[in-house]
Amino acid sequence: MTRDSTPRFTEHLRLSTATTPPTTDRLKSLVDRGHLQFPLAPEAQWLIRNGHFETADLDGLLSRIAPDSPLHNRLLAWCNSPLFNWSATFTSLHAAALVIDANHLLRLAFLATIRDYYSPPLTIGRYSRDGLWKHGMAVGVVGSFIARTSGQANPADLLLAGALHDFGLLVFEKLTPPRFCRWLAASRGKVPGRQIETIWFGTDRNTLCEAILSQWGFPNEILQITQPPSPRTNPNEPIPAANCCLAIADYLCSRAAVTATGHHEIAVPTVKVFAELGLDKDLLRIVWANLPTLLDGSRVFE
Repeated sequence: MTRDSTPRFTEHLRLSTATTPPTTDRLKSLVDRGHLQFPLAPEAQWLIRNGHFETADLDGLLSRIAPDSPLHNRLLAWCNSPLFNWSATFTSLHAAALVIDANHLLRLAFLATIRDYYSPPLTIGRYSRDGLWKHGMAVGVVGSFIARTSGQANPADLLLAGALHDFGLLVFEKLTPPRFCRWLAASRGKVPGRQIETIWFGTDRNTLCEAILSQWGFPNEILQITQPPSPRTNPNEPIPAANCCLAIADYLCSRAAVTATGHHEIAVPTVKVFAELGLDKDLLRIVWANLPTLLDGSRVFE
């Protein structure tokens, strides 16, 4: 955005959002409509009801996935990706369950049930539904790697929370398409932040994501990870390690051109975010050196 376009942008924001309802009313309306637009599959509902991913019966879940169903075939293909399988091809989900960590497999199963929310394919300028999905999965994979490398957070939780952290954008796009198109055009890839999103939509993508996932029944520990680190009034107040992992992953993926909107829009995380994880130069080199492989591996989640 050029300097002399800023006044026009500000004026456009004022005119376009003058009738936006109060934040709480707008958020409730989007969540209520989202409940109808994004109904959970029976397998996903069962998974959330029976243990919040941690204590769910993996065999019980797999028995509910019909062989050769689209969900079965998608999840099996994901299990056979290089990220999870370095040996002989799994011929069944039960075979995969003998090798892959149950925490990861349960979360992969949930993500496989919601992949079709990003259909049919749609492109608006440089934004696309496929691009948004790929960004989320990339952030999940990279965030999981950072959690495992630092030893400070649960890698499986980062995979799930990272994949869903920008789900609010999909809700904006599907439920408010004219306003979403105007927002994309006016921001020109320079998204100013949560406050401006609230002016446009009555809420921001992260708050909306948390509200939708909460309505689905997600546990608080995963809801919390989807939120970006907020400025601390007390500089000594710690930032949760999982949020730091996601913030760094989000930035690295966006900088590597795997973005949510088609533009690099993520600010560099603060020094405190890196410090909370104890990421020194050597660990950062490990993350950076593995980034191309991780991004390539995340592309299998189609």
